[in-house]
Amino acid sequence: MKLYESSTVTLRTILSHPSLQRDKIDETMDALHSATEDAKDVDLTIRLAGEAEQATVIDDDEIERELRALVQDAEDEKRAAKEREALEESKRLEERLADVKTPSDVPDVVGERGRAAPANEGISI
Repeated sequence: MKLYESSTVTLRTILSHPSLQRDKIDETMDALHSATEDAKDVDLTIRLAGEAEQATVIDDDEIERELRALVQDAEDEKRAAKEREALEESKRLEERLADVKTPSDVPDVVGERGRAAPANEGISI
C-alpha cells in the first residue's frame, strides 16, 4: 500500500508542475496544430509549383508566331501613322488651294478655234 501512496504522491507532484497544467497543454497543442497547418501549406505550395513547372512546356513555334504578330502590329501602326500624316498634309494643301484666288483682271481672249490665244497672237509687227 505504501507503494501506491508513494506513486500517487509522485504522480501528483509531477502533474502539479506548471508546464503540465490543462491551459498550458491546450496552448502547446494549439501551437503544434498551427505549425502542422503551416507545414501543410508549404508542402502544398511546393507541390503546386512543381506541377505548374512540369505543365509549362515552352513551344518555340508559338513564341515565334507571337513575335511575328507583334512585329506585324508595329509595322501596321507605322503604316497607319504615315497614311494619317499624308492625309493631313493633303488636307492642308487643299485648304491652301482653296485660299488661292484667280485674278479677275485677266482678259478672256479666245482664239479662232475656241481655245485661249497665246499672249503674242493677234499682235502684228
